[in-house]
Amino acid sequence: YEEDMRPLVVAAAIPSPCCRCGAPVALVALPARHASLSSQFAPIFALGLVGEDDVSAAAELLVDSFFTPLQTEDAGPAAPLTSAESAMREERRRLTARGLEWRLGSRLQAPTPALALDSSLLLALTHVQTGEMVATAELSLRPRDGRLPAEFAVPPLFLLHSAGLAPYLCNLAVRRGFRRRRIARRLLSSCERLVSSEWQQSELYLHVDLLNQAAAALYRSEGYEPLPGFDR
Repeated sequence: YEEDMRPLVVAAAIPSPCCRCGAPVALVALPARHASLSSQFAPIFALGLVGEDDVSAAAELLVDSFFTPLQTEDAGPAAPLTSAESAMREERRRLTARGLEWRLGSRLQAPTPALALDSSLLLALTHVQTGEMVATAELSLRPRDGRLPAEFAVPPLFLLHSAGLAPYLCNLAVRRGFRRRRIARRLLSSCERLVSSEWQQSELYLHVDLLNQAAAALYRSEGYEPLPGFDR
């Protein structure tokens, strides 16, 4: 993205990751003008836009990344979920899918990277050979007030009276088996470049769990600055 872009970060708590495998999906390709965003992942991965048929896979990946089982330390990270945890996880997946459908809105039927006041944009990365969705990143316009948006957040179209709207990044997630390959860093760069070139915006902000040291270190290394005055 452009060198004069000033990305911002707001600290707030989000859940910790868990793990599971995904089913094949077929994303909507980005327009040719954004070929450079996709080329940095080739030939192993393909970057595209989530459409109506991809919501379930995206919800599954997000729950795998952010769902926290109620297991004790003695159970270990690989312990199977209890029946109660499985029910909680399925309910979380259902709500996540409904939330995505709500926020992405009309963009699900006609995916586009263009700036919109009525919907979010969800980028996703798939493995070229298997079609498995391995990473996501959601972009939207949100009030620059530091508040953590709800699952069923009010569309920015109805927030024009707020204290200014700014590009907001959330749901940057990488499937556990594909981590430590710089995928999150490259996907973050793609988001920044899209916000700069397509949306013509000069800043990007997000929330990060400060207990997630890897994520916090990533954003710091990419020049994101904490905004303690907005931490809520």
